[in-house]
Amino acid sequence: MASLKKFKETTKTFTHVNFLVVYLSEAHPTDGWIIPIEDQPEISSHQNATERMVAANQLRERMASDVGLHSKILCDTMDNRISKLFAAHPERLVVLKGEKVIFIGGKGPFDYSIDDLESFLQKQE
Repeated sequence: MASLKKFKETTKTFTHVNFLVVYLSEAHPTDGWIIPIEDQPEISSHQNATERMVAANQLRERMASDVGLHSKILCDTMDNRISKLFAAHPERLVVLKGEKVIFIGGKGPFDYSIDDLESFLQKQE
């Protein structure tokens, strides 16, 4: 995620909202388009759901240790159903109310905006 610290602050501000992260396919796998990032684990493309869940758990641990963010994490299916549905790779902010999409932010990393999400959530209060 582009801005974990900012996301953490948003989760603290909007306590009436249930936040969760959906882990998609690896954005920069070692066997694909890799961008080496210091102190980040090297992860290859997931070959099965277990590998995806292991990578999601690594993200959960990094979020907790790096910024103290404790968020539920779900994993996309191996056919990337969620990623395709929301055009979410590598990241996107979405708000659901019941089963209805009521906000979909810009596609990350360039049009990803937590500020836009916060503005929307403020209007919902």
